Amino acid sequence: MPGNTITRLAGKALGAHFGTKLVKEKKSVQKYLGLGLVPQAGVAIGISIAVEAALPEIGAVIITIVLSSVIVYELVGPYLTKTALALAGEIPKKNMDKEGRPSFNF
Repeated sequence: MPGNTITRLAGKALGAHFGTKLVKEKKSVQKYLGLGLVPQAGVAIGISIAVEAALPEIGAVIITIVLSSVIVYELVGPYLTKTALALAGEIPKKNMDKEGRPSFNF
């Protein structure tokens, strides 16, 4: 599972980077959009349920792997998203701490 999680995260980051570079988006978006895409769980859960219905012999294993990944993403994702927004300059200075990091007082 950790390998799949890392591969998926890397794929999102690289895809976002090259896609934004291709359309000539500003540098801050090119650099940090991938981090902002981490917490995307709904589609993965839906697809795993569809796979379970289509392939019941391996469905339980698929759902276990997907839900484990979703838990990791949903724990780490909001932090990475807010960090990416702060690094890209999309969060107002008033929401930053003294060191210039985003304040996590939601």
